[in-house]
Amino acid sequence: MRGVMHMSAQIATDPDALATSRAIGRAALWFSSSMLGVTALIDLAFIPFTGRVDILLAVAALVVIALAVAAALSSRSVRRALCWTVVAAVALFGYASIVTNVSVVFPGSTPSSDYVLVSMPTLAVLLCGVAIRSLKGALLVGTVAFVLGHGLVLVAATLQGMPLALDVPVVASWVGLALLVIAFWHARGITVRGAAVMGAAGYDEIASATAGRFAGAAAEWLRETVLEDLRALAAATPGPLGPDRAAALRRHLADLDDIGPILEESTLAVVPPAAVTPAMLVEVREHAARRGVRVALVGQLSAVTELSSAASRRLQATIEECLDNVAQHSGVDEAEIAVMDGESEISVMVSDAGAGFEPEPAVLDGPAGLRSRLLERLGDARASVQIWARPSAGTAVFLTVGVRS
Repeated sequence: MRGVMHMSAQIATDPDALATSRAIGRAALWFSSSMLGVTALIDLAFIPFTGRVDILLAVAALVVIALAVAAALSSRSVRRALCWTVVAAVALFGYASIVTNVSVVFPGSTPSSDYVLVSMPTLAVLLCGVAIRSLKGALLVGTVAFVLGHGLVLVAATLQGMPLALDVPVVASWVGLALLVIAFWHARGITVRGAAVMGAAGYDEIASATAGRFAGAAAEWLRETVLEDLRALAAATPGPLGPDRAAALRRHLADLDDIGPILEESTLAVVPPAAVTPAMLVEVREHAARRGVRVALVGQLSAVTELSSAASRRLQATIEECLDNVAQHSGVDEAEIAVMDGESEISVMVSDAGAGFEPEPAVLDGPAGLRSRLLERLGDARASVQIWARPSAGTAVFLTVGVRS
């Protein structure tokens, strides 16, 4: 009964697919790098037999493809991933132009456009979209990678006079990746919904068990007081109570009006299922940590998921600029982000208890003023920025953006 029991019902989920996308991105990066590395080694082995030094340029193009694929897999936005996919496809075209020319000129039978030294880099480019954290975005980037990558390979083969052929492994891989992404997002939706139901059920079960333990603790406490008093009275000789016994009875009767002794001796707590931090705020906190600032997240954090992807990215960039200012100017290493959900808007306050500053109009509202820069980053006609600051009293930036209809 003297033990301290702290119980929680908490089920890990990944509703924003942040952890899962990172894991898929790392696997895709390893796979694409392996394919491109093997292709580069095979290409280099052809130099002594062909005497073609320009194969080194083809290997350089493979390096560009590897870097572009890595950048696409780590991109936060679909637009940026598309840009890196285009870079990878253009580099693939340069690589294919050199390799197909060597294959056509080299004595012997000429392979068709689906031979392995071209297929392997094309497969690497197809992986550009698998780590995107939205189903539409992943399918879009993957389709662009297939159309541009495979299409430019066919163009390069045609320009060099190489026989054209449908690259069955590439087509099958594209279809397979699309089905895999669709299945993953479908299963993820089922998992998140199931986790919410299981979390609620687990919370109810633990609450019930905790209530039972509390009742047991109360019963034991009553047995140690009331029943002991009754036994003492039954064993006492008839007549007036002694002063010690009377004092003990008065104390125990007073304790019956207060459950404090039970709570002090047996601390039982049920913690509701922990809310999952949205991916955008997780990335904001990681951004701040890289700059040496610890961030406390409070309020209605899930409200930021109501924003469109574009608005969420703009708000994230704005918050990160505020945290950069904390790291550079406040002189403290802690900040707080509070999220408030309104009927048609979301407000975020970034505050610190650092050095602060004198809020002069030129500093806030000039062409390069803080408020002007933050409003420009938010890029929303409905957005507003309020800034409170005093020297040696910290700074608070209050951002408000409209939610999508």
